[in-house]
Amino acid sequence: MKGILARVDEGRLGRAVAGLVQRSLVVEEVVRDGGSIRARVRSTGVRGVRVHSVGLTVVGRGHGVFCSCEDWRQRGIVCKHIAAVALHELGARAHARSTRSMVGLLLQL
Repeated sequence: MKGILARVDEGRLGRAVAGLVQRSLVVEEVVRDGGSIRARVRSTGVRGVRVHSVGLTVVGRGHGVFCSCEDWRQRGIVCKHIAAVALHELGARAHARSTRSMVGLLLQL
């Protein structure tokens, strides 16, 4: 995920973080299959509500990305939607680690 985020320009990364915090970007319907992640990102903005399909593939040190938005399809730019899914996954992994740690601590009591 960090490799994907490293490809996002500062402006789009900032918009992804702000969108997740303000809930104008919402990651939905996440499907994890081995090294692949597919999700929908609901984006609410001046153009109304749009839903974009995002795909991330992480294999070893390599990664591939896809988004149905114009930035990716027409310009090949790693967009805020891809960044939002990558950030969402980093958060989900951190949460899973902390949950396992808490369960381990509870079992020791």
